[in-house]
Amino acid sequence: LLLQASTGLSLHYLESVLSSMKNSLSFNAGADIDATDCEATPTLFLTRYEYVHLFHTFTDVYNAYEAYQLLAAATPNLRAVNVVFLDGHPRGHLDDMWSLIFGGQVTHVKQLKDVTCYQSAVFVPAGYTCPLFGEDICTAMPVLAKPFLDHVLKVTNTMDIPRIDNKVIILEQVPTVTHPRSDGISTETKLGVGTMTKLQTAILQAVPTADIEFVKYDETLTFAQQIKLVRSASVLIGAYGPEQTLLFFMNNDNNLAGTTLSIELHNESHSMYSEFAKWKEASHLHKRIFVNEILEEKDIATIVDMVKIKLSCKRNLKETFAYLEEVLCED
Repeated sequence: LLLQASTGLSLHYLESVLSSMKNSLSFNAGADIDATDCEATPTLFLTRYEYVHLFHTFTDVYNAYEAYQLLAAATPNLRAVNVVFLDGHPRGHLDDMWSLIFGGQVTHVKQLKDVTCYQSAVFVPAGYTCPLFGEDICTAMPVLAKPFLDHVLKVTNTMDIPRIDNKVIILEQVPTVTHPRSDGISTETKLGVGTMTKLQTAILQAVPTADIEFVKYDETLTFAQQIKLVRSASVLIGAYGPEQTLLFFMNNDNNLAGTTLSIELHNESHSMYSEFAKWKEASHLHKRIFVNEILEEKDIATIVDMVKIKLSCKRNLKETFAYLEEVLCED
């Protein structure tokens, strides 16, 4: 496949790219380019349509991994694939995630030569078609997601990080402007800001043995650091936002007693993370708590009750319709 750079601008990136391609089977390669100059490593092409934070990067990477699996099945001893971004996103702090997972080079389309030849090219579906997107696209089937999870844990060297029964991680978002043309800070990044320390104090008062790690969630954390952060946690607490993606990587080893718990603070009627959490093993429970822009005393009391019950429970958990939708031990 030959990809010829285009100077024209279009809102439909993939359409522009497809129109600039030439099938090498019907193209006289010798007249324009030496076939030996073609990139031999299989290459994944994709357009990242969404904001490049952890959740949307996760859905893009998952789709790319499925394409990688198909390539691996058809290509003996495949060790790495390259990635080409067809969008205009600038470099970001999650870019290392791609080379880490796929083992090859990551190239932005603007870095390509006028004409670039690829022996094997695969176009990855858009991230919002990912079955784990959380919009009821597919019935959750953890067994299908497990190979991806295992691969990520392997390349980040986090598979063997043990889970600590009393470990609680509280993520506090650092307010950010989600788009250059935004007129202010996103509401979702204001939930709980400045009040999460009150939650930490309240949990310690109720459960003095809790091992709480308070983390400011910002773009200084690499992908591997984020995975390592949650592997040891039994409870993960954070606002509605991309950091909820980390629940997928919590340690649900079937040999461990108890259930991991993620608590999402939100002011939305719907959350993609409720569906997303269903792709976890059955021994994970995701709870949502509606809050306004700050944590009120009643919100803190609800969270403390959940954490207290979770840390005192050595068996699996189940949901009930009891007061405050508490998380209770099984009989």
